Amino acid sequence: MKTNKKIVIIATSVILATFLAFATIIEQSVAMTLDSQMTFGGGGGDFAQAVALWGTKKVIVGYTNSFGAGDLDAFIAIDDGTTLSMYTFGTSKDEQAFAVTVVGNYAYIVGRIMHDFPPNNNYFDIFVARWDLLNNQLSGFKAIGQNEVPLEDGAFAVAADLNYIFVTGRWRDEKAFLAILHTPTFNLVLFRELDIGGGIDIPTAIGFSVVGATYRIIIGGVTTTNTFGPSGDIDAFLARIDFDGVEATKRWALRFGTSSPDRVTSIQFVSSTTFAVGGTLANRGFVGYFTVDGGFLKAGATVFPSAAKTSTITSISWNGTHLAAAGYFYYNPARLEDVYILLIDRNGLLVDAKGYGGGQNDRAHGVALDNKVTVVGVTNTLPNVVFTPPFTYREVQVVPHGAPIPLTPPFMFFADISGPFSVSTTTFNENTLFPPFSLQTPTFNSPVNGDVFIVRFTT
Repeated sequence: MKTNKKIVIIATSVILATFLAFATIIEQSVAMTLDSQMTFGGGGGDFAQAVALWGTKKVIVGYTNSFGAGDLDAFIAIDDGTTLSMYTFGTSKDEQAFAVTVVGNYAYIVGRIMHDFPPNNNYFDIFVARWDLLNNQLSGFKAIGQNEVPLEDGAFAVAADLNYIFVTGRWRDEKAFLAILHTPTFNLVLFRELDIGGGIDIPTAIGFSVVGATYRIIIGGVTTTNTFGPSGDIDAFLARIDFDGVEATKRWALRFGTSSPDRVTSIQFVSSTTFAVGGTLANRGFVGYFTVDGGFLKAGATVFPSAAKTSTITSISWNGTHLAAAGYFYYNPARLEDVYILLIDRNGLLVDAKGYGGGQNDRAHGVALDNKVTVVGVTNTLPNVVFTPPFTYREVQVVPHGAPIPLTPPFMFFADISGPFSVSTTTFNENTLFPPFSLQTPTFNSPVNGDVFIVRFTT
């Protein structure tokens, strides 16, 4: 990790300036090679949202309209590369799982639930579930909500260790929240409302590092506060909250973006003081690096030949040597949307890139990286084609808020919003319930109406 330490030392003098030049391919000896691909699902539509590592196995979560007790049910699938077991859990209404992390032999799953217990009947609420991977059963489940209309509470990101589970997402339709649970007991120890600046804030990513007894939690997502540019819509935000085991304390918040919608979708710490983010910048997928003090280090964006075409990074994963990023792009009208996967070295330089897709829409929502790159999402075809996506990986130019727009995109404005950033207590309804779960028998390798795909690449 010597390179990362050097970057952190330099960063304070270049927060709002160009950092280093990017190369398109720098490690010719490292490349992704297709290892395997498969699909599973039923007749009603099945959508993978995230994947995590459990030893040599992969844990996949999402939601299904093909199986379960209601319209949409959450699912968890455990894949060992040879066999796959799929379980659904939910009520007669809708449940969606959006994120998962694995600690020991437990998977912690978050999402939203529409259920029938007062006073939250028929409203979407946050859920946090603990799945026992050894015994294949729910061993903990909490629903957290607010009795308001229209109520769009939901959890979109989770991170955990042996002590705490950190959850974030949307609260009271327009605010953000941070929930912290005690890992051994699964008890909720803290719930706080977050205001990133007075607008609508939707966190979709979370990560943390630990120094002594302090957890430095980084939350990212989208905000409508003080949009950039003459026609800005929504901007990306990052915020740091410290947790000492008792209370959560705000440290800083910043926003960045362009005149187009921008967002952070995924966060991975690559050292104790440096983290990477994936997301969308000016309708382009991007991967950026920041310090825990809120300093910008560098970023790269996928720029396709036509500026009218869009791309986004939905998930990133770090294995200590490389970072894998996955998402989807729209470039070739005949192919509609296709998946793309990036492999990036510890210096933030692109090593290899692969496209994956068929004749219909294909989207990647999750990526896991060990000795292989595993990508999950939704597809309507199998087999899909592996190809070289037609983009260049360009350095992102950074300018302070209010400065003239650079002549050569991609670029991003960068500004501090720590002034209005607040962490406050709020009332909520907490319920413990165990929705029914059951083992399902999906159909493999015959996608209908959208099935989960799993594609693996060796490196």
